[in-house]
Amino acid sequence: FLLLVEDPSRPLHAVTVFDGLVSLASTTLTLNLNLTNPVSAPAVGGLAFYALEGDRLLPTVAVNDGPCAAEEFIEVDGDVSPGAAGVCLQDDDNPLGNIFNSTINVAPAAVTPGCDALAQNNFNCCLGDGLCDVTGVDIDNFDISNALVPGADRLRVTLGTGLDRIALAAVVVGVDVFEPVLNLDSQYRVFEAADSEPRRIDDAIIRVGSDVIYSLAVSNTGNVPARQVRVTLPAPVNSLGFSATSTPPGASISATSTGGTYGNGQVVVSGFDVAAGEIAEVRVRAQLGCEPPRRTLTAQAVISSVELLPFTVLAPTLTVGGPGVRSCAGLDPDGPFKLPPEPRDLRGGAATCNSGIGSWILGAWVALAIWRRQRGAASLMLLACVVVSGACGKEHDRTATLDAPDLAIVDVSSLPGEPCGNALRVYVTHADGSRFCIDRFEAGHTGTTLGNPQQSATDEERATDGSTQAAATITLGLPPAANISWYQAKALCENAGKRLCARAEWERACRGPDALIYPYGDTIDDHACQGFFAYPALTPEVTGSLSTCGSAFGVYDLSGNLEEWVADSVPRVPGTTVQNDRQVRGGSYKSNSNALACVGDEFHEAPGSADSDRGFRCCSDGAL
Repeated sequence: FLLLVEDPSRPLHAVTVFDGLVSLASTTLTLNLNLTNPVSAPAVGGLAFYALEGDRLLPTVAVNDGPCAAEEFIEVDGDVSPGAAGVCLQDDDNPLGNIFNSTINVAPAAVTPGCDALAQNNFNCCLGDGLCDVTGVDIDNFDISNALVPGADRLRVTLGTGLDRIALAAVVVGVDVFEPVLNLDSQYRVFEAADSEPRRIDDAIIRVGSDVIYSLAVSNTGNVPARQVRVTLPAPVNSLGFSATSTPPGASISATSTGGTYGNGQVVVSGFDVAAGEIAEVRVRAQLGCEPPRRTLTAQAVISSVELLPFTVLAPTLTVGGPGVRSCAGLDPDGPFKLPPEPRDLRGGAATCNSGIGSWILGAWVALAIWRRQRGAASLMLLACVVVSGACGKEHDRTATLDAPDLAIVDVSSLPGEPCGNALRVYVTHADGSRFCIDRFEAGHTGTTLGNPQQSATDEERATDGSTQAAATITLGLPPAANISWYQAKALCENAGKRLCARAEWERACRGPDALIYPYGDTIDDHACQGFFAYPALTPEVTGSLSTCGSAFGVYDLSGNLEEWVADSVPRVPGTTVQNDRQVRGGSYKSNSNALACVGDEFHEAPGSADSDRGFRCCSDGAL
């Protein structure tokens, strides 16, 4: 039984697992790991195994021509070079020739008096803490980093037992990789078109003759950009027209009126990249006919990139109902597309709604899955799907839009947390009792000269050059400052008598005393903060818009709206010593659940860069 536990602070990990039971004697077992993206530089990886072993002592000298020149061995070949040997694993407890050695025993056996295992070739001799002809348990973990080759995309592990008999139960091999991941979180959503904003289709019913907006959210939960992404969107069944209305920057569009899954056309959008932690959206518009051949409307999309093979994403299935709209206004409301009647109870001659509609349990299942963001361990996911009917049958709410509800903060004096000098700043306490002050909200600035975005590019740790004259401010009801470089953010905070927050400070303010993954809890809530799936307006909300997006310390918009610079340096290439990037935290209105979390070491940018979804906030050692 393997339990893989998600750890969002770990780098992306590729894992292969042997989780069967095999008896090995005078034979070998080979495990292969093929990587979509290369091993990190420098290489980082580990191997763990669990085995039952009779512990027949084998010689430590070379006895054959095998990879490790011993009978009992584990060889790791990180580049799978033909004809080249890998690295033979060994340590104090698992030396060469006795890699499986019953290190967890019920009791050690005595050494056979006068027994010289090597001289007599008597492998039943017992030396050290081993057991003689008694099955023991061996659980061990190895750092295999020195056996890996940065940039390699394959890994082979070979296990040999010689004359000993091993009951091998599990082997887990994992390496850090640079990899985009699109197939975990990409989603195909559907809206009813409207004169202004699309209307959410909550009850899966669409009127005959309507226009439908399909939104394909290509979500990258990996740690490097997905390059040259390509999406193919066949026109849904029942549609008469199908065209792209919104595509990512730099994308190419190709549309046809024939072909596709149902022969009624398709749209291909290609050539765009998706940054790690972000979502690129493709929107297409489908027009329904007045006499569609099917009662249900289905659609799918196919996504691929330079790194990833094509995979399919399905859209929610819609029920086509009447009466129609526009040119279908004359459709018989009692015809073939009549909506189902509302369920009612008749009591005393009056029609009343039955509030006791039951629920349907569709199923529950348990999935043992390997979660890719952790080192040699794992995730047990219990997935239970329960669908509960509404209290009454009702017509689709055609007035519902995707606008955010009014959750604005109007009274800062009533906010949680201990004010630090004024109500726009708050104290945050570390676990050791020390504390600092942080701005409750993302910062704006005074509007004077911002200075050179690259002002310290020639000397990354030097103080800013004085070209920034503006100072950081906080103003409720106005958008926070975006398109700010790290150098400008640093200078803006210093000009206000503050400083950029350290990563540890920012994360403490976000996670709170309970070390939550998101400011409000451990599970993503798409509508608590402004990530991509919150509301359709892909622009930052004004300061203080979301009272639901606060941490336990009373700090707001740490997740979503704008991603935020922090002070810490980070290597552009993990493992190198060149500290030429700065970390960003919290994600933005473009972000998926990975980037919206309070932790995640893979998010960093060049300090002189700026983006429309990136801002900052300030900290200080005490009240000003």
